[in-house]
Amino acid sequence: MVKKTVTYDRFYRIELTPEKEGWQVTIILEVSRGGKSEEATIAEEAVRSARIDGCTVDISPGKIVVTPTREVTLKIFHDIESNTRTMEIS
Repeated sequence: MVKKTVTYDRFYRIELTPEKEGWQVTIILEVSRGGKSEEATIAEEAVRSARIDGCTVDISPGKIVVTPTREVTLKIFHDIESNTRTMEIS
């Protein structure tokens, strides 16, 4: 099995929206520019399953918003042979 792992530290928020065979994950950071804080989308990934620890999860129609309650790390594991991605926040 060939796997690739992408790790994101200190994200501000994640938004999950339903997709054909899983979830579209949008990773958002909070950045400071000119003394103002603003949000920046840094990546979008499609995952089939997820494990989430240390976060609040808000569910609304068509979207799930995940916000960390402590310092956490987001990892996305990509099994290249089966083309399956799995997300883990811990």
